[in-house]
Amino acid sequence: MVSKHIDHIADIIGQDFINNVDNLMTHMATIMYQRQADYGAGNINNAYGGALNGVVVRMGDKYERIKNLLTINADPQGERITDSFIDLANYCVIALMLLNNTWPTNGGQPCQKDTTNVIPRNVAELTQ
Repeated sequence: MVSKHIDHIADIIGQDFINNVDNLMTHMATIMYQRQADYGAGNINNAYGGALNGVVVRMGDKYERIKNLLTINADPQGERITDSFIDLANYCVIALMLLNNTWPTNGGQPCQKDTTNVIPRNVAELTQ
């Protein structure tokens, strides 16, 4: 995925680490694409209090679920704890897309103020 941009640090962090991160990110992206196909942009864009508030609420729900399951050491019902961590990470991606004005809109209407370039759009910008 992004490995070609970080070849110079592979000796430091190890290629296995890079491959594991790439595999996890690819898996998380696949889930994001599937969920986006199921939900569409409206579930985020039409959230009470605004799109970003909706994401923060969902992140809070996932965090509380994870915290509760770890505290009571219970077997999750219906969703593995790893699924909750993936959802939480994907909500972070959605929040970043909202802040970067790259999250899809409803009917062409912007769902956030124009905050273009708040977040680097690609790995090359991160390494400059």
